[in-house]
Amino acid sequence: MLSLLGSAFLAASLGAGAQAPATLLTTKAPIRAFAQDGGRIAWASQCKVRIRSLAAKRTFVVGGTGLRSACFEDDSWRLALGGSRALWGGYYRTQSNNRYGAVLTGSIGASSRKLWSLEQVERSWGGFLTSIVGDGSTLAYANVYVRQMSGPDCPPCFYRVTGQPVRRVSSGQAVVPGARPAVAIAADTGRVAVVPADSRDTTSRIRPVAVPDGPVEVRDAVTGSLVTSFAPRGMVTAVALSGGVAAVIVRDQIAPRIERYSVTTGALIETLPLFQLAADELGLSGTMVVFRIGREIYVFDTASRKQVRVTATATPIGLSIEGNRVAWAENIRIGRKLRGRIRNFTLTP
Repeated sequence: MLSLLGSAFLAASLGAGAQAPATLLTTKAPIRAFAQDGGRIAWASQCKVRIRSLAAKRTFVVGGTGLRSACFEDDSWRLALGGSRALWGGYYRTQSNNRYGAVLTGSIGASSRKLWSLEQVERSWGGFLTSIVGDGSTLAYANVYVRQMSGPDCPPCFYRVTGQPVRRVSSGQAVVPGARPAVAIAADTGRVAVVPADSRDTTSRIRPVAVPDGPVEVRDAVTGSLVTSFAPRGMVTAVALSGGVAAVIVRDQIAPRIERYSVTTGALIETLPLFQLAADELGLSGTMVVFRIGREIYVFDTASRKQVRVTATATPIGLSIEGNRVAWAENIRIGRKLRGRIRNFTLTP
């Protein structure tokens, strides 16, 4: 096994294997979410969602105008891009201080619309929008409910995870058959990887977590048929899917790690130890694995064993990899104002 963060790390900083980071665009206001797919990028800023064609250098506003639920709380935004269609969501408050969650969709040349809404008065329990993902023609989202099972002996109070199953979005929305309520999902064209939520009653856990020791399921996004499943030992905190490979970040009492599995057989391909550092925003593209730890962005080529590390100016938002392009958004202070910018670098052979 190769340590990604120990003395065996081949590139202590940006070096052979990547071009220097460049700025794709800047915004006058902070960016709250970022996504990319193919030759397009999308971002949320000032309560609006925009899609930009990198080739044509044209930007389109696809969401935010005329929708009461368009302006979400800053730290709650989630955004995905699939082709020319965006899917996004988060939480907002009304004048009566009720807190709602919503998922919306919009595409280039079409107005945006709301797909889902729920009232959530408390942050600690109620509805949780856990994932919004996209790739090609596949867009999907997952939300779960944590219910307080009150009774004559409460406290102690019991909490239980219930509905909703994973939903796929195209011209409308539909349940992905067989896909249980999930704490994390990933998409690759035509498929979704699902990390089911632990539905056992508990007195202490009021936020949904994955089922300990798996499973992780890969399903056809339309029919729901099971493509494969595997069961990492520990708690899965992130999942990614690309072609014939699924990857997960796993944490247990020993050490966090990234595990790669075959989508065809469900067999473990490789384990990449992370020691005691917590990684976030896992991404896959071919043989490339990308993740971040704080402001540090790591890319590892599982075929050539080349590794690259880049330090972002601020905490990366929506870090992802598309082909050989690694991109993210970040917010930097210029004078007294916080402004957004989208950065990227290209991996080279």
